Amino acid sequence: MTVNVNVPEEQLQESDCEPVQQSNGTQVVSEDETTTTTSSDNHNNGKTPKDDATNKEIVEKSPTASGDKSSIDQELIVIQENLYPIKILVPGMEPFEVQVSPQELVQELHQLLKDREGTCHRTCFKLQFNGNTMDNFCELKNIEGMKEGSEVRLVDEMYSVREARLHVRHVRDLLHSLDNVDAHHGSDCSSLCYVNLVTDNDISTDGNLSNNTAAPTVSINNNSSNKQQTDNSGRTSPESPTPAATDNNDNKKTTEHKRRRRAGDQQATNENIVDCTPPDYIMPGAKDRIVTPIHPTSSELMRMDSCIKVVCMSQWNPPPGGRLLHGDLIYLCVVTNEQKRYHITCNPRGFYVNQTDMDTFNPKQVPGAQPFHSLIDLLNHLSPSFKRNFAILNRKRFNRHPFERIATPFQVNCWTAPETPHEVDHVRAEDTFSSRLIVEEHLPGQNTRDWNEEISGTRELPRTTLPERLIRERAMFKVHSDFVAAATRGAVLCVDGNVMAINPGDAKNMRMYIWNNIFFSLGFDVRDHYKDYGGHHAAFYAPSADLNGVKAYGALDIEGLNVLGTAVVDYKGYRVTAQTIIPGILEREQEQSVVYGSIDFGKTIRTTDEFLKLLSKTTKPMHIIPHSIKDAKSESISLQSSIECKGIHGNDKRHYILDLQKSFPPDVNFLPPPEEDVVTSSSSSEVSKFGEKTAPEIVESEEDKERKKKFSRWQPMLAPECIQMGFPRKHRHRLLTHRPELVEAFVEHAYHVFVCHCTTKIVSYRNTEKQQQQQIGSSESGDPPTTTEEEKMKSASESSALVARWQEDAVRSAAKLVGSYRDDEFDIRFNPDIFSPGLNFDQSDEQVEQERRMICDLARFLINNQIPTFIKDCLDHVSAPLDGAALTKALHDKGIGMRYLGKVIPLMKESRPLQHVYKIGILEILLRSAKHVMRPYMQHLDQMSVAHGTSHFFNCLLGTLSTPVPSRPDDQLISKKKKKLRGKNRSAPSSSNNNASGNVTTQATAASANNGGAIGTNGQVATSPQLPWYRFTPEMLWEKITIEAKEYYDFVIEDCSGIDDVVEKYGLQKISFLRRICQVMGVQIQTRDYAFDSKNKAVFVEEDIIRLFPIVKHAPPRASDAAQFFSSAQTKVQQGAIREAFELFSESLNLYTNVYGAVHVEISSCYRQLARLHYMMSEHSEAISSQLKAVILTERCLGVDNSSTICDLMNLALYCFASQKISASLKLLYRARYLILLAHGSDHPEIALVDSNIGLVLHGVQEYDLSLKFLDEALKINEKYHGENSHKAALSHHLLARAHSCKGEFRMALTHEKETFKLYKTLYGEKHDKTKESAECLRHLTEQAVTLQRTMNEIYKNGSTVSFPPLQV
Repeated sequence: MTVNVNVPEEQLQESDCEPVQQSNGTQVVSEDETTTTTSSDNHNNGKTPKDDATNKEIVEKSPTASGDKSSIDQELIVIQENLYPIKILVPGMEPFEVQVSPQELVQELHQLLKDREGTCHRTCFKLQFNGNTMDNFCELKNIEGMKEGSEVRLVDEMYSVREARLHVRHVRDLLHSLDNVDAHHGSDCSSLCYVNLVTDNDISTDGNLSNNTAAPTVSINNNSSNKQQTDNSGRTSPESPTPAATDNNDNKKTTEHKRRRRAGDQQATNENIVDCTPPDYIMPGAKDRIVTPIHPTSSELMRMDSCIKVVCMSQWNPPPGGRLLHGDLIYLCVVTNEQKRYHITCNPRGFYVNQTDMDTFNPKQVPGAQPFHSLIDLLNHLSPSFKRNFAILNRKRFNRHPFERIATPFQVNCWTAPETPHEVDHVRAEDTFSSRLIVEEHLPGQNTRDWNEEISGTRELPRTTLPERLIRERAMFKVHSDFVAAATRGAVLCVDGNVMAINPGDAKNMRMYIWNNIFFSLGFDVRDHYKDYGGHHAAFYAPSADLNGVKAYGALDIEGLNVLGTAVVDYKGYRVTAQTIIPGILEREQEQSVVYGSIDFGKTIRTTDEFLKLLSKTTKPMHIIPHSIKDAKSESISLQSSIECKGIHGNDKRHYILDLQKSFPPDVNFLPPPEEDVVTSSSSSEVSKFGEKTAPEIVESEEDKERKKKFSRWQPMLAPECIQMGFPRKHRHRLLTHRPELVEAFVEHAYHVFVCHCTTKIVSYRNTEKQQQQQIGSSESGDPPTTTEEEKMKSASESSALVARWQEDAVRSAAKLVGSYRDDEFDIRFNPDIFSPGLNFDQSDEQVEQERRMICDLARFLINNQIPTFIKDCLDHVSAPLDGAALTKALHDKGIGMRYLGKVIPLMKESRPLQHVYKIGILEILLRSAKHVMRPYMQHLDQMSVAHGTSHFFNCLLGTLSTPVPSRPDDQLISKKKKKLRGKNRSAPSSSNNNASGNVTTQATAASANNGGAIGTNGQVATSPQLPWYRFTPEMLWEKITIEAKEYYDFVIEDCSGIDDVVEKYGLQKISFLRRICQVMGVQIQTRDYAFDSKNKAVFVEEDIIRLFPIVKHAPPRASDAAQFFSSAQTKVQQGAIREAFELFSESLNLYTNVYGAVHVEISSCYRQLARLHYMMSEHSEAISSQLKAVILTERCLGVDNSSTICDLMNLALYCFASQKISASLKLLYRARYLILLAHGSDHPEIALVDSNIGLVLHGVQEYDLSLKFLDEALKINEKYHGENSHKAALSHHLLARAHSCKGEFRMALTHEKETFKLYKTLYGEKHDKTKESAECLRHLTEQAVTLQRTMNEIYKNGSTVSFPPLQV
């Protein structure tokens, strides 16, 4: 039957606004305040997204002189480019036109042709204009005669060996362009994207709603659905026969929805019926959490035949010397779908079939065979099946969104992947077993890339004007992304043992590597450098802290000051630091290289004027106090940074700084108590409880000894609030520093106090002066004396001087109050070395205590301000994390380190609205504790046991089986008789424990003993053989996790001896635990539905572990101008200036695309904001277009199940519903609900929002029974997390009343609507519009109920058949 979606207006407004407000956290402006603008999307003529985003020329003007802080620093005039068409002439094709810009490079025109459907198979060609070859790096405007209508001819070029191999690789990429094999394997920067697959391409490729197509028919399978057919007036009509009525299956009912066109009132229906029945696994109350739907599959792609069976390099390669003189470059072997085998020769002119077979080499051309310049053209000629299937594949490839085809700048890995058949891929095989295993791809003129020169050279590019900055930042980002890819690959090779160490004679944990001009080191304390700071724990933490310093100093972008290219890679339990190599550092000792800082913790300190001058520019933005420290010779050395920061003058005459792990203030909340340090300082031979030894004594004066002893004692002066929470706590290392976000928040808070104090002080001075003047005036009698002009001017001058003196006094007083570094202005700084032991500061005792007090105030600020602010944000639902990753980001944004998790989470235990955050926090504590246990466990696994050991660890962690018995790789070497005997022994419960303690093979014991380079759970190198991995039991694992949670997070896990106890006590999900442990440890598992509650069989087997992938941290460069535009646009949105905000977001998008390319997470943020503004201006089609791009980019850059992806899916569903795309809206909401269930479960406030929207859409298509299920669930969750008297609960009651009234259940409808009226009256008062609307709805429902009851009574009384009155809602 055909139904018209007729949703009440107040429901649509309430439901539509909620997701936007929550996801963006800003106020929605009413329609009256909005102004219409044009869309920024200009995709046409097959141009790439990068070309589309750069469709405007930006001319920089001088900085504005206005003092408006919200305005941008530079005035930009946007000039529309004069796009013009040119004609492309391609051999064998009809000429076609493309739109080009005068600023485009010829190389971009090359890329456009490679991305075009008809020319995508061409790689070796040149472009000619007027008979002259066009330079690839020349702009079109610089080509003489180039104008509108010009003809550019594509001319095939001669192949070389390099070009031939690139062409074959390109053919391989085309043939695999529709599958996700590379994305699942995490190669070639491929990543997953499912939004168009989920919606069955119901949203067109450009995201716009086509005016000449109708919405698809919505089909809902529901046995108990009670649907009523309505016309446009809202009255019911007799139910007409439906197509489902003629089928044998009476349970299936079909509804057709008419969508009103935006251009007119014409209506149409789609012939295709789309099933939008909710899957059982997302229904409210469903308990099973399955994994398989995370990777939806396309039936069309599964049914599509392959184009060709085999395309590989021939065994006759390379060509012999004689054939090289005939032009033979490479030989290929091809097997078509017709089971025909061809041997193909590539020469400079193209490809042809030769007479070679598997046994005989005959490179001559087959008689009658013609050569083709493209391998695709040759295969089309040889195989009709290939020609047909490749045309289908190519058409489907170009129907995909362009953002789905472009590589991401950084590799994104998914924690689960489906099992795919391993097929022949000659390119993959060649990449694996070639010289690339040790050496990166050869570039012209050099063997490997000089990463340090590239990174430093791009930083030195000019940056005066905006175009120069764009070119500079684009080059910096490209080099950085290439470096991260190379560093990641090198780190994996080093851990796997495929790179020769530069010190192969040392233990494995002490080895260092150089590969592809990148230096790699493992996270162990190799030379006891950190023995006084926590040993291996400090060495493991130092790379992460150093990376934070690299980010901070790199963001300052001080000219002449260079930081190293750095990436931190976690893989197989190891932490690998990858750094660029400073020129000349390998040619001399470290003592000779370092010219600034100290390498022995203050005994010897060096400095130079050049470094002091450069680092002095960083002290204010880094909030660092310049300080002086006396070395062992009692010489005072000035420093502009932490003493750990080392400056090196490279052979390239550049200044480099490294070892920036102590760039931020130390966290005194985790420093040892004072009494422990007193023991340390009393005797040089004693060891503190923290495990540190005192520094050896050096020759110095008695005065210096006394001062050093005094200053080395810990006097943190912690606030009572910190002491009440159990601080200071001893930690495993002393390198803990505060996050930069906390420092910025503290400075902002101090500035607010500073301004308020100044204002109060000046007002106080003015009031005092006024009172004194009044007293003087009252004491004098008679008329006031006359004053001359000179006296007036003198009085005004004195008054001005008095005000200036007040201001100066107020500033000095406020500066002293907030602890400013300077007493005449606001300048908050910290001394990062002030709590370092063994340093002799050349300053007064009062200054030392003042600097220590500032750091203690920072620690108190975290406890008193940041943690309560975070909890308040969670209570107000400003922050609603969906999983542990989102919780981590929310805490980091407040400057709260994850080591505070054990102190923050218990504060939420008794608060009902915070139960979802409490559960996520508990899961994160357990997860991180398990991660600390799993790291050394993984380090002890040999290459043959990785899959077996990982699956066994997961069984112990998440399985219900009490004694899981793992399969071991050496089982294959045992005879069948012994294996059968072992199976009998394992089947007996009593004997299994005996085997666990006694039967250890000599090989396994030797392997465990020899692998002593790994670290145990305490971070120290194992000195005794660790228990073999197959002896691990669930009891042992959970005991370690419990101890780790107590020691690291100060969180006690009571009465939990296994995962089942944790699930029962805290209500956690095993699948959520599995998802997070795979994400943080880099484990990819097979996509299948795991039976976690099985007590007879292990949950995981070795085949479930597909691969291990690296977790990479790096410091990407930022697009500064684009970020400035984005920030200004957000300010405009908050001010309600929608038009200005839209223009600023559009410019930010263009600048981001210029720097990052088409695919980047920052670009997704721009599209998200543009979509929101389009929606606010009722431009729903444009909102869908922008939001679709945001979803695609978020999926590809962050992951298909990331929390940001879920929010974007919900917003896209909202915009689709507003445009009457009912089918797409439902599927997107189903997808979002499934991902939330997978990440957290059904007990989350976001589930209420999703369920409300699902219920609203189902109500619109008259699926009232299904709608009621979701709305009931939404009401329960809203009442739990928002309160029974909240406006969320009132809205849920209102939606339930609507749904019940449509079913004729007026008693339930009246009950819910009365509750709605009661809540609105309490919240807003009787005169509010919502209260009046609820009262009107209540009156209308009462009338309908009375009419229905009167009709029922007449039926019962007279016994006659009376027609029911139409239900009006």
